[in-house]
Amino acid sequence: VCTETVLPGTWSERRNRVHLRTFNSRNLTPGFSTTLAVTKVNRAESVGTTSSDYRNDSLPVKEIKELLADYKDPIAWIYWTDYLAFVALGFSTLISSVLLTKPWLSTLSLLISLLSFYRALGFIHETVHQKNRRFMKRFVPVWNIVSGSLFFVITFYYQCHLHHHSRLHYGTLSDPQYANFIERKPPVLFFLVVQSVLAPVFFAVRALIIAPLSLLVPSTRPFVLRYLSSFAQPGYAARYSRKDERQIARYEIAQLLIWAGIFLAFYLGYIDQRFALHWLFILFGLFALNSFRILGEHRYDYGNLDQRRSPEEVFFDSYNYTPLISELLYTTGLRYHALHHLVASIPYHNLPKAHRTIVDKMGSGSAYASVSSTSHLKNVYALLRRTQTS
Repeated sequence: VCTETVLPGTWSERRNRVHLRTFNSRNLTPGFSTTLAVTKVNRAESVGTTSSDYRNDSLPVKEIKELLADYKDPIAWIYWTDYLAFVALGFSTLISSVLLTKPWLSTLSLLISLLSFYRALGFIHETVHQKNRRFMKRFVPVWNIVSGSLFFVITFYYQCHLHHHSRLHYGTLSDPQYANFIERKPPVLFFLVVQSVLAPVFFAVRALIIAPLSLLVPSTRPFVLRYLSSFAQPGYAARYSRKDERQIARYEIAQLLIWAGIFLAFYLGYIDQRFALHWLFILFGLFALNSFRILGEHRYDYGNLDQRRSPEEVFFDSYNYTPLISELLYTTGLRYHALHHLVASIPYHNLPKAHRTIVDKMGSGSAYASVSSTSHLKNVYALLRRTQTS
């Protein structure tokens, strides 16, 4: 029997009705905890609440991980097919955008190229979480040469992402990828502009000027590797093994040779000015889309120094986006961001099935389902409101 009580007061004022549902064991799905289940309706799209309001939610983390034990094996051919298909689509539509004479067709082709490269580059996230898989020994070099080098990116820059998944670092000042909008109050729009404009400029300068100079002047190399070689907040100090440092140097040299060939082709007239302008649009567009995505991944409620986060706290500070169209912005499974933080080892192609499995077992009114959201824009707007009022 389910008994339901609606709490008065601030919850209803925030348009989040809290239902305390007490079940006996025969009403629960076997394998899940029979503890109190707390449901918050439409919490993910509310403006006034924070994830700290939900720390006491009953989220059966252990049971969820056991339920998803069979979802952790990546399928190599899916990675290769998905990645190479979108790389090919990106290149073909980029070329088409230059050759097409009708403006609307050229613009459409250019936008398709942007989204295709955006998805292809999104596999950098998988190279970190699946790096110990055998097929990654070939996938990573191909990614770095075929797509990473064209946009001044190396997979090693993303290794700091693992600190973002550490409960010791998540949401603290030591988290390299957590934009602390609430505690430190960086203006959201300023963050978006800086990430979109300055980041691609920085990585271009790093690849074409700083990296070769650091290889020629070894005394500068430690500083470059430590402070200028990560997709991280300013001041983050990276630590690479000697093996990683040698591999980074090889990719840097490869990037430099590729770009030397591109500049030579441009100088000789094989690459026209319009093609270069379209490529620049894609370069800045990639970083703009990524920055815009970051704004909606989390609620960004944390920022206290030296405070370890529980799996539940990390989960309720994140979102799962259910509409399929959100895959355009949250590529390679990132739209299930809360689930990803709960079980980071699940490959991107299994996340939709894993999400449905949990919802089917726990129900659409469960604590797990409370982080589901249908609108990235609403969550970004909520973040803007909270940064202004907090």
